[in-house]
Amino acid sequence: MNLVYYFATRNASTEDKDKFDAAIAEKVAEWEMQKAKPIITKAIAETKNAKPERRRAPKPAWYGDDKTNTFNSKAAMATLTAPGVSGRKRR
Repeated sequence: MNLVYYFATRNASTEDKDKFDAAIAEKVAEWEMQKAKPIITKAIAETKNAKPERRRAPKPAWYGDDKTNTFNSKAAMATLTAPGVSGRKRR
């Protein structure tokens, strides 16, 4: 391609080279758009038909029944009052 470009623009002025580059860029853009159009159309059709996914927030750590909450509270208290954690010794 570089060789073809060289022979196409070797005797051209700077202005003619700019015109040639613009024409090539325009044709490349058209080609890429034609190539991408079916993919874009398919993606748009899929998003129109798709239902949004509803996600719930995760349950908080303290969520549960009364028995679980009591157990968790007692376990936390035992951890916080363990020797060396709070600075106090247990009796």
